[in-house]
Amino acid sequence: MQASAASMTNAAAREVRSVPQLFRGPRPYVSEASFTVLLMSLRASGGVLTGDGVVLLLRDYRDQPLSWLARAIVRREIVHIMWRSQVMVPMFQFRPEDMALREGMQSVLATLAPVYDDWEIARWFGEPNVWLRGKSPAACVSLDARGVHDAARADSFIAGGD
Repeated sequence: MQASAASMTNAAAREVRSVPQLFRGPRPYVSEASFTVLLMSLRASGGVLTGDGVVLLLRDYRDQPLSWLARAIVRREIVHIMWRSQVMVPMFQFRPEDMALREGMQSVLATLAPVYDDWEIARWFGEPNVWLRGKSPAACVSLDARGVHDAARADSFIAGGD
């Protein structure tokens, strides 16, 4: 009886993992310490702004910056997290000269999104990565978009368990 219960649990876990995070519901509680660690890990690569701060920067480059940001969040086309009902956006993914998304970001996010939720994606970009010789993907994306994509492919394959 225990073997069948274990196999049912494994099957349920695979099924949940196959559902896009957008439909899995809210992430369980994330501690203040975890949020602080995330902010610190992304500080050197441009930091993190609120959604309102990003909209202010986008005003000079887009006609409807709020609409653009909302669509990008819903489509999971940018790295973002929710913290205390506030959208938080890491800035490493934007070119500072025109606030356009850096080359390769969409393919990296498309690779990570099926296996990681928004918090896991943000953490993935901030943490040292073995495929990038111990550098964080956020630090490497402007210099080696292809290498970051390859790292995303490898890590998503491992995380997916397939």
